Amino acid sequence: MKRIPVVLFTFSGVLAGIATGLVLTSAEVAFPAPASIEFGYSDTAFVAVLIAGLFAAFVAGVLGYALRVVGLRHEAAQWRVEMSLGAVREDLVHAQTWQGARHGALAGAGGVTVGLAGVLMLPASSVPSENPFGAWMLALVHGFTLVAITAVAGSLAYQAAAQRLTAPGRASAPTLLEPPEEDSPQSPRVTLILAMMGAAGLGVLSFHRLAPLTAPEDPSSGAGLVVAVAGGLALVAAYSLLPRPLGYGVQRAAASAALGVAALLERAGSRPSSGLRLGAQALSRRSRLRTLAAALTTLVIAVVAFASTTSALSDARQRAESPYWTYGVLSTVRWDEALDPGVVASRLPDAVVQAIVDDPRVIAAPAGLIVTSEDDGPIDGTVTVTSAGEAMLVVAPEDLAGVGDTGLRPLGFQDGTVTSRGEGATRVGEADLYRLRSVGLAPLVTRTWAEAAYGDVPVSSVIVWAAEPGQSAEATFAMFDDVFADAGASLDFHVLGSTGGASSGEAGIVGWLFGSPFIMLGVGLVIALAASSARELRREMATLAALGASPRALRAVPMVEAGFGIAAATLVGTVSGAFIATLASHPTLLKPGAPLDLGETLWGWAWQWQHVAWGAPLGIGAVSLALALLVTAAFGSSMARGTPAQEIRLADKEGVR
Repeated sequence: MKRIPVVLFTFSGVLAGIATGLVLTSAEVAFPAPASIEFGYSDTAFVAVLIAGLFAAFVAGVLGYALRVVGLRHEAAQWRVEMSLGAVREDLVHAQTWQGARHGALAGAGGVTVGLAGVLMLPASSVPSENPFGAWMLALVHGFTLVAITAVAGSLAYQAAAQRLTAPGRASAPTLLEPPEEDSPQSPRVTLILAMMGAAGLGVLSFHRLAPLTAPEDPSSGAGLVVAVAGGLALVAAYSLLPRPLGYGVQRAAASAALGVAALLERAGSRPSSGLRLGAQALSRRSRLRTLAAALTTLVIAVVAFASTTSALSDARQRAESPYWTYGVLSTVRWDEALDPGVVASRLPDAVVQAIVDDPRVIAAPAGLIVTSEDDGPIDGTVTVTSAGEAMLVVAPEDLAGVGDTGLRPLGFQDGTVTSRGEGATRVGEADLYRLRSVGLAPLVTRTWAEAAYGDVPVSSVIVWAAEPGQSAEATFAMFDDVFADAGASLDFHVLGSTGGASSGEAGIVGWLFGSPFIMLGVGLVIALAASSARELRREMATLAALGASPRALRAVPMVEAGFGIAAATLVGTVSGAFIATLASHPTLLKPGAPLDLGETLWGWAWQWQHVAWGAPLGIGAVSLALALLVTAAFGSSMARGTPAQEIRLADKEGVR
C-alpha cells in the first residue's frame, strides 16, 4: 500500500502529459528570428496546463499522504525503536522527504511522457510542421514545470507522513476497543477558524453569483483575485472539515445496513450468521483507518460519478442542440454589407412570413434582428464581417419547440441569454446579457428581452429548419430556396445558410485515455483500503477466537465489513458525485451574471437528472466490491486458521492496536 503513491504521481503525470499534448498539437509556434522564440497561443494555455498539473498533483499528494500513513505502520514501529536508541527524528523525516521528491519526479516524468505520447498517437494529432524545434521546446517547458510540481508534491506528502508517524504520542494498550481519540486543545479553535474561512469563501462566491464582482470586459481585475481567493478558502475548508464526518457517516450507514439485514433475516424466520453481526459490530467501532477507507472510497466513486455525469450531460446537450445546426435565414438585409447598430427596422411582408410558416416542408420561426455597436460587450458569434458590432436574431422560444422536443431549454436559453461560441456575462447597451456556449447556432436572444431592451423589434427575418431531418446539407439548402421562392420572397431579400457539426470523436478518445487509468487506479485504491481495513481486524478476530467464536463466523467478518462498507460508499459517492455534477454543469445556476429564474432553473436541473450517468460509478463500485470480497475472503481464511496467540503476535508486528 505504501507504493500506491508512486502510481498516483504517475497518473498525475499522465494527466499533465495529455494536457501538454493537446496544447502542443494545437499551438502555432513560429521563429521570428534565430535568437527568439514566440508561441502563437495565449499565456492562458500555459496557465490552464499548470492548473491541471497543480490540481492533479494536489490530489495525488493528499491521497499519497493518507496511504503512506496507513502503509508505513511497520516501518513506523522500527523508526520509534531507532529513535529510542538515539536516532534523530529530523534525519528520518529528511530521508523520507528526499525519497518523496525522487518518487514524484521519476513517476511524474514517466507519466508526462506516456500522456504526451498517447495524445500524439491519435490520428488527428501531430506536431506543427512549421517549427518542430519550437514545438518541442514548448513541450519541454511544460514537461519540466509539471515534473517539478509532482516532485514537490511527493516530497511534501512523504514529509508530512513521516512527521505524523514519528511524532511523540501516548502509547495505547492493545485492547479490543480502540481508546477514543483525544483532540488537542487547539483543535476546536482550528475547526472554528476553518469553518469561518469556508463560510467567508462561500459568502463571497454567493454574492459574486448574485451580483458579479468582476466586469465582463475585465475578469482578471483585483475583484477577480478576491473571488479566486474566496474559492481557495472554500476548498481548503471543505478538504479539512468534510472527510472525517463523511467517512464516519458512511461507516455508520454501512453498520446500520448490516444490522438491518440481520434484523430482517430474524423477522423472516431465518437465523442470521454470527459473522454478519460480528461484522456489523466491527463497522460500528470508530477507527481512523476505517473512517479513512470509507471517506476515500466514497471520494473515488464520487469522482467517477462526477466525471461520467459531466460528460453525459455535455453529450445530451449536444444531442438536444444538433437538430438546430442546419438552418436557413431569410432577411431584409444583406449579410455582406455593413449594418448600422440597433434594431433592423425593415420588415418582411406578412404574407411572405405566413406562407413560410405554413409550408409543411419547413419549421419556421419569425425573427427580428439586432446589431450591436462597437461599444457593446462581445457576443463571440458574429454573422457579419463588415459591421462594427455583431448580429443577434430575436426569436420567441416557443417557436423553437417544433424542431426539438425541449427547444433550447437544455442549453439554458431564456430571457437574458444569448447563444454564443463563448460563455460568460456581457453587456449590450444598458442591458445585461449572458452568453450560453453552443456548438453550431447563430446568436439568438428572446423577444421578451429584446423588446425590454430596445422596444419594438419588427419581424425582419425568418429562420427555417427542415421538417424532415436527415437530408444532406446541399439538398436542405436547395429546399430552403424553393420554400422562399414559393412564398414570393423578393430577390432583394438575402438568404444565409449555416450548418454546424458534432465535435470529433477525438475528445472521447482523449477522455478514455485520461479516464481509464484513473478508473483502474480507483478500483485498486478501493481494494487496497479494504484489505488494509481487514488487516486491522486481526487483533479483534484473535480476541473473538479466544472467546469461542467459530472459524466460520470469523471468516465472514472481513467480508461483511468490506461488502457493506463499499456498498454504502458506492451509493453515497454516486449520488453525491452526480449531485455536484448537476450543479456544476447547470448552464445558469452557479454562473455569475446569468439570469436566475426559478422555474427555468428547476426545469434545467430536473432535465439534467434525467441524463445522469449511473452506470459508470455503480459498475466500478460493483467490480470493486467483487474484488474486495475475494481479497478479504482470503484474509479472513488466513486469520481464522491461526491461533489467537499467533494472530496477536502478528498484529503487534503490523502495528495494529
